Amino acid sequence: SSDLQNLNNCFFDDLHIENPIVDRITSWIDQNSENPKDRLAVITGDAGQGKSVVMRDIFEKVSKKENICVLALKADILSLENDKDFKDQYDCPVSLQKCINTIAAKSEKFILLVDQLDALSLSLSSNRKALTYYNRLINHVMCLPNAKVVISCRLYDLDCDEMLSRYQTSQNVFEVPCLTNENIKEVLVRKGLKNVPATKLLEFLKKPLHLYWYCRLLGEGVSETDVSLTNLYHVLWNRIVLANKENVDFLKKFSSDLYKNQVLSLSKILYETDYNKSIARLLSENIIVETNKRKASLQFVHQSLFDYVNARLLVESNVNITSELIREHQGLFVRARVQQYFAYLRDVNETRYIKELQNFISNDDIRFHLKLLILSWLAFQEHPHKIEKEYVKSMILVNEEYLGPFIENVRSAERF
Repeated sequence: SSDLQNLNNCFFDDLHIENPIVDRITSWIDQNSENPKDRLAVITGDAGQGKSVVMRDIFEKVSKKENICVLALKADILSLENDKDFKDQYDCPVSLQKCINTIAAKSEKFILLVDQLDALSLSLSSNRKALTYYNRLINHVMCLPNAKVVISCRLYDLDCDEMLSRYQTSQNVFEVPCLTNENIKEVLVRKGLKNVPATKLLEFLKKPLHLYWYCRLLGEGVSETDVSLTNLYHVLWNRIVLANKENVDFLKKFSSDLYKNQVLSLSKILYETDYNKSIARLLSENIIVETNKRKASLQFVHQSLFDYVNARLLVESNVNITSELIREHQGLFVRARVQQYFAYLRDVNETRYIKELQNFISNDDIRFHLKLLILSWLAFQEHPHKIEKEYVKSMILVNEEYLGPFIENVRSAERF
């Protein structure tokens, strides 16, 4: 449980704002459930909504109660494909299920928290073994009469991944609400800002991740008018990463290795010899974090930052994603890279983005599963651009092959 316990849950210093959803879920945990289906709660929301912080707050509250045992697993760090993985990583002679059975039998109530289950989703990896293992573990714990399970998962993966979508049928789905205007003002005042932000900026800062990076990068050239997470990461890149060529070299190597291995963390030992100074600097700046103390692993502080770095390096290399895919195997392995590429290009070069999007969707040499991925991603956009609406109207809505998949995933009909 240490990986979740060590998660930073403050905007800066000791400033923490507890989401009201925490009390609702802890109240649900206190209730008894005779039906196994009622023993599962799902925490969901968009990327950066604060799901992991909610999970940490739940852990801290519930673990203080008497006769309740809590086990917290971060799926983005502890990727288990079978019982042997667990035994090897923790030098344990028995399986994780048997460990849980023993602990649950000795406790009045047992709670399993599984954070970032979406890290094992098809949108990130072609290897489904870890997700299958976690699904079996969740089902097993739900069948224990004195147990409950709380999982967190991105809304996109919950909607679009076949193995995760079944959790939508849970009677206890909690979508993490945005920060209130009062929450935002409290944080900004503590940061020394007394003026009320403009409406557009205030709306953007309602996501905790956005507010965190905005506070971190104040005074570093952050725009109050053209604000987006990508632009914040631009400032971060220019201020910290470009300060030293070794930083860029390390992040190129690190992000490339993460992509090739289809994982979110890798051993620190692999990079210490060549990039020790950069690792220390990027750790101190909270761009990367050290996880899984037993294995001394490194990962990006947030998955969105990994997506940004990976896509930025790809776009800067002047790669045309469609041409590249035609020359290589278009299996599940490339899905994450394709989605990251278009997400980054959408924010930095709208003209190139829509041109490559049109080429990608219309090209007969691109496999249909990749087109479906991008169509569902496009349909899921919360604030579609004007040029995207025009493209959808002229090219997608008039195409029978694409219309169905697009409509199935669109979040709101008014948006398009």
